[in-house]
Amino acid sequence: MSNDRTMKRRYELFVRCYRGRADAVAQQQVDGSFRTLPGGFTYERFLEQVNQTHIYGAYNLDAGGNVGFLMYDMDVFPRLKQSWEQLVPELRAKRDQVQALISALGHLGVQPDQVLVEFPTVGFHVVLPLAEPIPVREAKAFGRLARDRAGLRHETPFYPHEVSGYGDMVRLPLRLNDLTGQRSNFVRDIATFDPATYDQTPDFAPLEKLRPIEAKVMRSALAEAERGMYRRVARADEVAPGSTRLVHYRGQRVLLVNDAGSFYALAETCPHAEAPLSIGPLRDGVLTCPWHGARFRVATGEALAGPAHEPLVHHAVRVRGEDILVGPARP
Repeated sequence: MSNDRTMKRRYELFVRCYRGRADAVAQQQVDGSFRTLPGGFTYERFLEQVNQTHIYGAYNLDAGGNVGFLMYDMDVFPRLKQSWEQLVPELRAKRDQVQALISALGHLGVQPDQVLVEFPTVGFHVVLPLAEPIPVREAKAFGRLARDRAGLRHETPFYPHEVSGYGDMVRLPLRLNDLTGQRSNFVRDIATFDPATYDQTPDFAPLEKLRPIEAKVMRSALAEAERGMYRRVARADEVAPGSTRLVHYRGQRVLLVNDAGSFYALAETCPHAEAPLSIGPLRDGVLTCPWHGARFRVATGEALAGPAHEPLVHHAVRVRGEDILVGPARP
């Protein structure tokens, strides 16, 4: 196979992994800003990225609210005044966090050859390529689940952050980092990778063995996690039709409602002034605040009349035999 054919194959793999908006790629300017360019990420632009002629970034969120990959941004902070020698010990510690994340992903059904690790020289990027674009909210939910399972809740942001507009722009790899003067590269084996002695020659082997993740893997993990979050809060016969009952779900005050035989669970305090809605009247599927008269539809939590304007947090409910189970809050 000729070198040109090899590079075109690598280009195809590169684009498949970083599948964002087909119509949005941006080029870094001299002042550090990015300017959106027409035509997407062409082969010529890929070669410029590899040859460090230009630095490009891709927008992940498409016009339909879907994303083509998930990326954990596991960088070291702060870093602006640190020398390369000072950064290396912190990068090694960050490498251990990457391994913890990959282990957590494994427990959720994502295999090692479905995870791409990039070393941008100020930390690590862990990329999960998707077999097909999925709704951004599903990607965010899975991203949170894996991060929290790895014990990295407060120190590992991930893309996509945003769920509106163009979403997040992610800088593409194999570039020279202006903070360290080192070139980013893909990582073959995170367990043996040493940032102090890594090779800056572009290595496409991790990209060439990469398998995309099926949406069903993420959805199955989310469904399993959700099942484990349900808690029994009452028996069905303890909440008569047309009545409410204050219960507790994972330390939160929740109002259980029986509206004509249908059960709902909502936040028990009014968003206006935190009045206890458990002592408010319920009539025709509408709950009224006992203090200031705000009204809410119990089936959805929607605010129907002020002074409250925000909806009530609405929880999932399941009835299993005679037991009522409350689950996570719904978006």
